[in-house]
Amino acid sequence: GDQPPRPPPRAGRGVPGVRPLGGARAPPPAPAAGVRVVHPRLGIVLSPQAGALARLAMPFLFGAGGPLGDGRAWWSWISLHDVLEVLLFTIEDGRLEGAVHAVAPEPLRQRELAHALGRALHRPAFAPAPAFALRALLGREQADEMLLTSQRVYPQVLQAAGFRYRDPEPGPALDVMYGGPQLI
Repeated sequence: GDQPPRPPPRAGRGVPGVRPLGGARAPPPAPAAGVRVVHPRLGIVLSPQAGALARLAMPFLFGAGGPLGDGRAWWSWISLHDVLEVLLFTIEDGRLEGAVHAVAPEPLRQRELAHALGRALHRPAFAPAPAFALRALLGREQADEMLLTSQRVYPQVLQAAGFRYRDPEPGPALDVMYGGPQLI
């Protein structure tokens, strides 16, 4: 959570939702054959049509939105547009291989995302969803892994390679997603 960022962990170690494929000790066939392999690791993808953002927005639309739990969890996020650009970038840039964190340049606290979402929807963001209620609704494991766990991940590999984000900040990105000024 609040510790300084470290290099990307290996699959299955410290990144919920990332699991190694196949045998953990068996060498992957592509690198053994000299083929460059990139493993994009996605943060929380923000899109109003699906996923976490679509579910988070619902209480806001009824005036009951706010932070999840205590709101202090770090969320490493990325807009859907930037995810697609990252995937294209990793295909085109032959220097990249291995783990690549597809996240915005700066993670943010969940309460900051809640306030940015409230502003974009022109709704209040004052009604927190208590952790105990989320755990009762989703089950402890799912609520903790999906909503309450802190993940402070930085895109060092992408930044070192010169990737340029369209949506480096959540406020303007959410404004555009929910009908604010369009950036070209």
